[in-house]
Amino acid sequence: VEAKERTMPASAVDLKDLGIKAGVVQRIAKELESYRREFKQHAEKLAELRSTAGVDGAVIRQWENVAHETQAMIPDTTARLNDAVAALEGFIESMHGEADGSPELEKAQGALQLAQKNLHAE
Repeated sequence: VEAKERTMPASAVDLKDLGIKAGVVQRIAKELESYRREFKQHAEKLAELRSTAGVDGAVIRQWENVAHETQAMIPDTTARLNDAVAALEGFIESMHGEADGSPELEKAQGALQLAQKNLHAE
């Protein structure tokens, strides 16, 4: 007779860690979304300034720098999000179903969905 692996209820510490890791993924996913939205707004403002006659070149260069700095944050934030997603997925897997049905697991699954949406957005 084979012994079936029993799933034990997750400890409070594991559930707390799961909630923390889910929160990290959620925060970084929102941060990435914010940087993308901000870059789009800066690019639109820059296009508007360039099409407006009489705008000082220094103002245009300033907005170019702002847009460039925002755009430069996107690859770093994407990498951090990928790392956080991998850590969360690995942690969920290591729990072997112990968190099934818990609000923390639901939060983690929602955070992973948000992360995937933001990682695949352009």
